[in-house]
Amino acid sequence: PLKGRFLLFDALGMTFDEMKAKRDPECALCGDDPTIKELKDVKHVCRTLKYDEISVWELKDHSDFVLVDVRESYEREIVKLEGALLIPLKDFHERINELNSEKEIIIYCKSGLRSGKACEQLIEKNFKKVKNLKGGISAWVKNIDPTLASY
Repeated sequence: PLKGRFLLFDALGMTFDEMKAKRDPECALCGDDPTIKELKDVKHVCRTLKYDEISVWELKDHSDFVLVDVRESYEREIVKLEGALLIPLKDFHERINELNSEKEIIIYCKSGLRSGKACEQLIEKNFKKVKNLKGGISAWVKNIDPTLASY
């Protein structure tokens, strides 16, 4: 069973990803005192992020930050953003000490899912200046630099 987890399926890319989910006692749908009790009561989607997101357009004009790529090294060989530090997600927890909690840290992956997990790990370690690149490197290639390879 997927208790406490979401299984995400990307039909276009034919990939699966898994994301941990914690119950929010304040949630209008699943919380201690739910206000959404029927489908007709749903007016919005419940989504609470513990970290900020940055768009590719904002990143393009941003300065003074540490850029971290949490993809695997074989993915980085296909396409990368210059100046990014490679820390694959599978090694991220063990290598958090390589990052300075005083600096702004922007994390990216292919689509933004793995980097979101890395952001959560940093938040748990009391990093305050953490942002996830919304849409990942795929959004960068699509919107900023289509001359780069995509996969």
